[in-house]
Amino acid sequence: MIMRKISPLTRTVVLAVACVALPAMAGEASVCHSGIQSYSTTGNGGAFPQLSNATRFNCQAGGVAYTIPQLAQRGWRIVQVVPVVYSTTYQNDGTAIMRQRQQLIIEK
Repeated sequence: MIMRKISPLTRTVVLAVACVALPAMAGEASVCHSGIQSYSTTGNGGAFPQLSNATRFNCQAGGVAYTIPQLAQRGWRIVQVVPVVYSTTYQNDGTAIMRQRQQLIIEK
């Protein structure tokens, strides 16, 4: 068997192609939503719902509700967290009732 020496240029090209191809072969991504939360605001600001380690998210990949720590244990990485407002109802006393949920974008 004859061994040929690989040129530095060939090695560089192979490495560059591998680095570009790896993200394209990356695993999975999914969208998850928390339950809808209602809260009241006043003219001087109200308490917005806070995310916690107990907040459960329904994810399209798997259909089971998980907490953020459970998603991390399963190898998911959170890419984005976005509050999604569904409705705002303004009251006569100046308060507003808002309904929102948290949306996660996760990937492996």
